[in-house]
Amino acid sequence: MNNLNLIHDRLQNRFRVLRLEWQRTCEQWDDPVRHRLEREIWQEFESMVPVALDELRNLSELIARAQRELQ
Repeated sequence: MNNLNLIHDRLQNRFRVLRLEWQRTCEQWDDPVRHRLEREIWQEFESMVPVALDELRNLSELIARAQRELQ
């Protein structure tokens, strides 16, 4: 496993934990401020992480392919 795969896996796991914590937080925190934070920050962040994970995977595959071709 190369470093990018390791970074991908760590980010994916930490994002999974963060999502669970956010869900728990939402159960306890239900006011206009939370809804605003969710709308203005969380939703965008939540949509960006999977894109970043896909790009890390793509970059990892590209580097692995390049390394094979150099051998």
